[in-house]
Formats: sequence, structure tokens, C-alpha cells
Amino acid sequence: MKDKSVTLLLTDPPYGKEYQSNRRWKTKPPDRIIGDTEVESVGMVSDLLDAIKPKLKADAHLLIFCNWKRERYIQQIIEDAGYKIRSVIVWVREENSTEDVESTFIPCYEHILHATQGTPTVSPRKPDVFIIPQVGCYG
Repeated sequence: MKDKSVTLLLTDPPYGKEYQSNRRWKTKPPDRIIGDTEVESVGMVSDLLDAIKPKLKADAHLLIFCNWKRERYIQQIIEDAGYKIRSVIVWVREENSTEDVESTFIPCYEHILHATQGTPTVSPRKPDVFIIPQVGCYG
């Protein structure tokens, strides 16, 4: 990838939750997500932001999915890396999350942190809430 060639970084890193499905499995449950401890996930985002910096154009967008519990840490990492937080986008999902099945509420949204390098624009302007219909996979 050439330096100064990227206008958008879109990433959905592990959330640092040590997630493993609570569903019952007939055999052993699947392995945990690699890099999904709190320390690993934060370090992964920091390393990514450092690595992508020379590849970004002077005016570039960063969209980083994050869990609300880690959002303030990820925001700090973004700012420490020299980027500007511009907004938080809310992605409303039709499919409910399968995370903590014993929680009181079912999460049906995710946050996407919007940061920038330089002063890129979005034209035409868009709302900061995305409602995306689920795409079915039917064979």
C-alpha cells in the first residue's frame, strides 16, 4: 500500500470483552476471539493507528467500531495518536446481539467512532444514526 493513498480506515477491532458464546454446544465451544482481552484490544487499536498514519491522505476519515464500555479508552487512544474525534455514529441493527444473554437489556446498536486526519468532508451530509436492514443468507 502506497503512502498517502488511503482516504478511509474502517475497522471493527475486538472489544476487549473476552467474548465466548453462552450458547450450548454439542461439542466444545469455539475458541475465544484473538486479541479480545482488555489490554490486547486497546494495544491493537493503538498499533493500528500508528501503522496507518503514513498511509492516510492529508484529509482522511477513520471509522472505528467500539463497545460502549471501552469507548472512552479508544477515544483517548485516537486523540493520543494525533487524530480528531468528530462524532459518534450509532448503527442500529435489526439482528440483536448474542453477547451477554443474562443481561437486562438486549443490545441492538453499536457505536462507531468517527475521527479524522486533516479536514475531510462528507458530502452530502448524512445523519449520525445508521439503520441498516439485515441481509439474509439463504441457500
